[in-house]
Amino acid sequence: MTQYDIVQKVHQVMLECGLFTPADIKTRSYEAEDFCVGAKGRDGSFIHVSVWLLEGRTNEQKGALTGAIKANLCGVLKNVDQVSVDIQDMVRDTYRKC
Repeated sequence: MTQYDIVQKVHQVMLECGLFTPADIKTRSYEAEDFCVGAKGRDGSFIHVSVWLLEGRTNEQKGALTGAIKANLCGVLKNVDQVSVDIQDMVRDTYRKC
């Protein structure tokens, strides 16, 4: 599975979750060049997804979203040592976009 395939999987979950309009979703990936994973160190592998969204969603909504992303990725990334997902709330009063 390519890095772009993973981006597409996460993006699809975001589209289907019902918390956003499609125009509000931007999905990107960055490859870490320097890392260590558990006891495997440099030989380990991981995927970490950070979701930044405007504040206002409930903990239940955020938990359902992180759970759906994790389940989707774990279902296809059998050879990855660690898959993690977190959510960061952005302050609505200070966020700007055009």
